[in-house]
Amino acid sequence: MEEEKKKESENLEEKREETPEPSKEILTDEKEKTEALLQDLLEEETEEEKRKTPEKKKNIPFLLILSGLLILLLLVSAFFVLYKLFQKKEISKPLPQVPSKVAEQLKPEEKSKITPEEVNATKSEQVSQKSYAYRLDLKNFLIPLNEQTFLKMDVYLYFERPEDYKKAQKINLSLRQFVFEEVKKENPLVWREEKALKRVEEDLKVKIQKEPLMLNPAKIELEGTILRV
Repeated sequence: MEEEKKKESENLEEKREETPEPSKEILTDEKEKTEALLQDLLEEETEEEKRKTPEKKKNIPFLLILSGLLILLLLVSAFFVLYKLFQKKEISKPLPQVPSKVAEQLKPEEKSKITPEEVNATKSEQVSQKSYAYRLDLKNFLIPLNEQTFLKMDVYLYFERPEDYKKAQKINLSLRQFVFEEVKKENPLVWREEKALKRVEEDLKVKIQKEPLMLNPAKIELEGTILRV
């Protein structure tokens, strides 16, 4: 038995001697390959990270702009809502009561109202002492006497002959313009004195008989009202 054990141990030693040990060169090559693979993997990961980083950087400005627009929209909508609420409050406020005296002064009707003041003028009753066959009415003259005073006037021209009356009808517009310009030159005080007004009527009659109108009225009557603004 002992001999067999010795033989087995000898055989094992022989096999160990026959089995070649791995050389150092092989181990070095494998180590270099492993390191090269690791280096390649690291480089690939680094490149992927570099690719992702620009994309993230590109997205950052877009996100900033988008967030800025959203904030601006929120601010505008908030301002609009506040403005509407404030406007509703202003509208719903009751108007302050104005004292009666002040309210009367502030009425636009009172400011624009024209207060007529009747003045002495020749009346149609005076003409009835002598009847005339024809009468031409020129009404609704409004002649400015000064900045705040106007003369509302009607003019009556009396004729004895039909041809004079027909001629006056034909030149109605020119006649109105002529009367307007002549009366406008007169002093407003003439409308307060009957004698002065009769003088204006006679002067106007004489002027109408001359050129360019060449009319021959038998009588002219003026009736006016002074209006103060």
